[in-house]
Amino acid sequence: MCELVIVVRDKIDHNPMLLGEHEVICVCEDGHPFSVIERAHPDWRIVKLPGVPRDDGNRWIANEQVDETQNVRRRRHFKLVPTRLSAPDRAWYDDDSRTEPARVFDSAAWDGLFRTRVPMQRQDVIGDPATEIG
Repeated sequence: MCELVIVVRDKIDHNPMLLGEHEVICVCEDGHPFSVIERAHPDWRIVKLPGVPRDDGNRWIANEQVDETQNVRRRRHFKLVPTRLSAPDRAWYDDDSRTEPARVFDSAAWDGLFRTRVPMQRQDVIGDPATEIG
């Protein structure tokens, strides 16, 4: 089994190069000794996936590459879609009280809960007719 730590919400500064909401922070081996702070952090959720080796779990932390056009992209290629969670799992995911610090998920259904992130395009200020003055 592997264990994932997921960011629940964006940071206030919305820096596109930082991990964003619903992205996997890290993948750990089964039984990783998470600290009290990690288990209680209101912005993180720990997900346990039975039968998924850590190496397989690493696909959720793949980084996007910046291409030759210098598109601004968030770091993770995949993003969890919370609306695809079952009602009890969504309630756990949305609960900041952290009474249940980690949750076991069905690894067979886990892939269907993610989508590939669409890269954000840079907005060029100079030369953009919408931003030109005068």
